[in-house]
Amino acid sequence: MNALRAKARSARSIRSASERVVFGVVGMAMLTAACTGGGVTTAGSQAPSVTPSAPAETPTPDGQQSAQRASRQRGGSDSSKAAPPFEPDPTLPVESSVTPECARIGDLVTLSVETEPGATVAYQAVYSNGKSGAGSGYGGDYGGNDAGQTDDQGEYSSSWTLTNNPPPGPVRVDVYVFTLADGNTYDTARFTVAELAGSCQT
Repeated sequence: MNALRAKARSARSIRSASERVVFGVVGMAMLTAACTGGGVTTAGSQAPSVTPSAPAETPTPDGQQSAQRASRQRGGSDSSKAAPPFEPDPTLPVESSVTPECARIGDLVTLSVETEPGATVAYQAVYSNGKSGAGSGYGGDYGGNDAGQTDDQGEYSSSWTLTNNPPPGPVRVDVYVFTLADGNTYDTARFTVAELAGSCQT
């Protein structure tokens, strides 16, 4: 990770002070709308309260709706792809991962992020039925939505317990990183919710 940071710093072009302020303001505005609290932050300062908009479904013909439902019942791929909400800064290093890779209802799931020290991190888990883990009517209340800051080593960790019968299948965790000086970036971590029998599809 140190080598990654060194390479990123050497590749990073010099930005004007006004650009840095704009990045920071935009980043914090997006953070406020990224997700709602629900995880257990284990590194950095107390997470700010953030609230997402409830996802809207796009009307589709009956045939497409049936195909979508069938895909979700098979542990579908609704959560497998998403376009970043902004253009990531390729020179800002970020690495994220989730453990365990195969999680069962009641398991503690942990997201680990490495990036610049003092960066603001927000994340949102999106499950195989297309719902986020947020509660309060914004998602399925499965867990996996929080925010905080990286420590002096550039590390952030947050955990949640799988609850409320999340659907089996792949889960995408969107990770947003905001800095005042070095721009903003985005990463994706993944894990799988096990079938009721306890195994994960590969």
